[in-house]
Amino acid sequence: MNKSTYKLLGTLAGLSFAAAAAVHGLTFLGVTVPGAFVLHIAALALFFPAVIISSTAQRRQKRPNSPWAAFAILAPAPLWMKIVLPLCFLYTGVNFLLFMALSGGGGPHQEAGKYYIMNHGVIIRELTASEYHWQQAYVARGFSGHWLLFLFAAWTIYTAAARRAQDV
Repeated sequence: MNKSTYKLLGTLAGLSFAAAAAVHGLTFLGVTVPGAFVLHIAALALFFPAVIISSTAQRRQKRPNSPWAAFAILAPAPLWMKIVLPLCFLYTGVNFLLFMALSGGGGPHQEAGKYYIMNHGVIIRELTASEYHWQQAYVARGFSGHWLLFLFAAWTIYTAAARRAQDV
């Protein structure tokens, strides 16, 4: 790939990250954004090529088997990205643990005008309408927290690759 392609993919990852951050932020207000699940597809579509690009770049290094080789490929990325990336990783882990605690052991479901937390078809407990909507927001927060990590990682990898292509 050339520098322009890396820049395009980096821009798409950055814009998708911004959209995921907005969706994630809204969940703290109890708002779920219809159609936001398209960001799940975007995160996967942008992350997996970034992993291939980074592994290809890693193999080209002088010491590709070094445990630090994976970090070395990010060297051309801006310092702020290299600082934010591990913070995203940490946040994703904390967010996932909070999601597990808040979800009550299942997912929100609606049947016959009633709201429930269910796990594999088994009703755990009945919910009020308000609790149901908050549970939906918790699910969106759980997913969007992961999107943040995958999209920011992709953005960082594409940015580093574009800068590396510029140096060649």
